[in-house]
Amino acid sequence: IRNVLSDIRLTVRDWKKMQAKMLEARDSLQTAPQGVDNALHEENQAFLQWLVDDHFTFLGYREYKLSDRNKKLILEPVAGSALGLLSRKKNGGQKTQLTPQMRRVKRARDWLILTKANSRSTVHRNAYLDYVGIKVYDKNGEVCGERRFIGLFASTAYSEPPSNIPLLRYKISKIYERAHLEPIGHRGKALLHIINSYPRDELFNASVQDLARTTVGIMNLQDRQRVRFFLRRDKFRRFFSCLVFVPREKYTTEVRRRIEAILKEAFGGSSVDSSVQIADSALARVHIIVRTPSGDRPRISIHKIEAQIAEVVITWADRLREELVDKFGADGADELFHRYHDVFPLGYREDVRPSEACSDISRIEDMATNNTERTVELYALAGDKPGHMHCMLYGLHEPLTLSAAMPLLEDMGVDVYTEHPYELELQSGHSFWIQDFHLRHDLGTALDVASVASRFEECFLQVLQGHAETDGLNRLILTARLDWRQTALLRCYAKYMQQLGIPFSQAYMEEVLVAHSKLVRRLIEQFETQFDPTLTRSKRKAAMVSIGKAVERSVAKARNVDEDRILSAFAGAISATLRTNYFQTNTDGSHKPYFSIKLDPSQLREAPLPRPKFEIFVYSPDVEGVHLRGGDIARGGLRWSDRREDFRTEVLGLMKAQVVKNTVIVPTGAKGGFFPKRPPAGDRDFLTDTPDGVTL
Repeated sequence: IRNVLSDIRLTVRDWKKMQAKMLEARDSLQTAPQGVDNALHEENQAFLQWLVDDHFTFLGYREYKLSDRNKKLILEPVAGSALGLLSRKKNGGQKTQLTPQMRRVKRARDWLILTKANSRSTVHRNAYLDYVGIKVYDKNGEVCGERRFIGLFASTAYSEPPSNIPLLRYKISKIYERAHLEPIGHRGKALLHIINSYPRDELFNASVQDLARTTVGIMNLQDRQRVRFFLRRDKFRRFFSCLVFVPREKYTTEVRRRIEAILKEAFGGSSVDSSVQIADSALARVHIIVRTPSGDRPRISIHKIEAQIAEVVITWADRLREELVDKFGADGADELFHRYHDVFPLGYREDVRPSEACSDISRIEDMATNNTERTVELYALAGDKPGHMHCMLYGLHEPLTLSAAMPLLEDMGVDVYTEHPYELELQSGHSFWIQDFHLRHDLGTALDVASVASRFEECFLQVLQGHAETDGLNRLILTARLDWRQTALLRCYAKYMQQLGIPFSQAYMEEVLVAHSKLVRRLIEQFETQFDPTLTRSKRKAAMVSIGKAVERSVAKARNVDEDRILSAFAGAISATLRTNYFQTNTDGSHKPYFSIKLDPSQLREAPLPRPKFEIFVYSPDVEGVHLRGGDIARGGLRWSDRREDFRTEVLGLMKAQVVKNTVIVPTGAKGGFFPKRPPAGDRDFLTDTPDGVTL
């Protein structure tokens, strides 16, 4: 407070003296450099008089003399010349060697130096001080000193029309000359409107060249909805004056702050001041002053900065429209943008790029066309770490609960890191859910997400629809690159071997198969080659020889006795298979919803005694069953079993009894048993064993 009161005391004390010094400076303009415009001379004198006429708050004054010492230009304060704030001891002034920027100002053929000082005023209002420098010329027309005033333009200087202010009216006339325009024309009037609303400090401080370039550039915008950036550097390289034009409806305080951050970083600024003008124009104007420390400046690209600002100003919806046009064309983009531009929640817009949103829109449209209620997509982003991927779940009405999704994904061998759900309110009134699961797989760089995505997606949907089971065998989708039917086939054999009484749990068998994924692919290749109806006998025979040897070599790589027994059991079961419905399809082209395999038990080391002549095992997510035959011709029936783990043992005992009972009629017997994994719709005894066959 004492410092402020002291500053006020000094300025009031020397007020009249500083006004008198300004009048002296006005009269000193008679000495001029060669080639100066007479109109400029008159305008400078009138401007200094205008300042004295209560348009400038005088706060400080000092005189300087310029001398050449050893080819160095030194600006030295004149002792006893200081008035006002500059008379304080701390502002006593120091000798200054002219920098290259100061030398350029010295060489300019004019009198006045108008700019902003580096310090704020402590008197009148908290603003950066205005600097009015008046060059002193000797008889030879060379600069020999300076009269320096600091203060603040009065409020009337900002409210008065520029055409009524000396020096500014001169600049306006020169701007029209450079633009080749007449003030009475349409474009001339538009240019005058721009000048009248231009930041007043810029009109005072900027050169005619800078003003002409910027004002004409603003006029050429013609209310276009685009971003434009204009830049002016201070004479002494202490700050940058930036004018940024953005579409008015896009302007927000957050947009301004982000623009300030861009400019501060681009110029290596130490502080930023800004002001905003929002008028009837379609564009909002932001005037930003970026003050920079002394030293080297970073390289500046106006086009690059303008592009960065455009990225900030252009909304997510604007980018979405552009992406839709690129992907669907102008006509299709307009319709889709009308339907989807406001359905995405704020969280979605912050997390998802518009290009990715286009893919989501395509997915929603496809689901509506195909009347699908749920679908899935697996993909990896360019910046994802090795092994990381994203699983997108799309669903109408309700999201998939975490309790349902997590076990399913973990059974497929991935760790679930995060889940981001987004609810979209479609124009139809229905809710549409997008769930983004961030996943990780241990294979890392060895996992090619693009090559396994379709298999992963299909398996996930088949499990959701109840057409496939979820267990550890689904890990083979990623590790062995199997599809869901190939995985279900292995599950069929695993279930069958459990019925044979193999002393290993399914979980253990799953671990072994996943650890030997290359062998698993060989086993699937063997099975498909063995029964593919499109192969000729010669091709099948040649392929089976090489595949058989490869399987034997892979089984030999087992790490312990248990692994050897499990792998040998799977390889032996596939080799013992005689027939299958694996390649059969329904009339609509879809595959059968169940697997049936006919085997020769005599080739199975794991099969307990007595071994039937033929054995048919049936598997589906709903039911498992086995049919045992003692000979080529047999009779028997079906039985519904309650023994989940060993219904084959029950059926084997019944088959032996049937063989004894039917010895007199036919010297063979047969028996079938099924275990339901889901409750039947009606009476559980709808399968009845009769002498003549099966009654339903």
